[in-house]
Amino acid sequence: ARLAQLTPLARALADVAAIIGRDFQFDVLAQASGADEDALVRGLDELWRRRIVREHGALAYDFTHGKLREVIVASLSPARARVLHRRVAETLERLYSADLDPVSAEIARHYEQAGKSESAIRYYASAAQIAQRVFANEEAIENYRHALALCTGSISSNEVARLQENLGRALNVTGQYDQARAAFTSALDCLDQPLARARLTRELGALERLQYQYPMALQTLT
Repeated sequence: ARLAQLTPLARALADVAAIIGRDFQFDVLAQASGADEDALVRGLDELWRRRIVREHGALAYDFTHGKLREVIVASLSPARARVLHRRVAETLERLYSADLDPVSAEIARHYEQAGKSESAIRYYASAAQIAQRVFANEEAIENYRHALALCTGSISSNEVARLQENLGRALNVTGQYDQARAAFTSALDCLDQPLARARLTRELGALERLQYQYPMALQTLT
């Protein structure tokens, strides 16, 4: 009922805010919505008065209830949702251009929802590498798997191999050896460069030795 009472301006801002997420920043909403400052302030004030959003400090907001956001997102047509996700992703790229690390996974998610698979793969891979640097290996595994799920015929086999190889390393570190071996094997199936195949074959053999699978390791390495 509260949503139905909104003016077109406030509802348009609510649509963009809901796509951004449960929490959102003023500057992200401003750029992704394309609203001028006066319109933005009027719309946000209306959303605040209708108890749809609330302030957290001077420049941060969130929805007062997660269900409100869910209803807004569910009401968007697929085409409009894709456009808004793309706008949010591009806004985050501009605002955080000096340091994309903190928002790489978020950008990846928005590009995925926008149907921009190649951009999403790039940012998921970046987010995975960032996670590995701080030993958040489960997070890295999740991001690599998101990237691989988006790989289609337009993605080169060498790029797929690189993702599988990095996934295998993250799985190896966390002791998920069988899954790591499967990832390395998938990477080998994609590679056509002799030196890269030799390097990865040695890594796969080392993993099999770690599992005491000596006959398998001998077969791999020979």
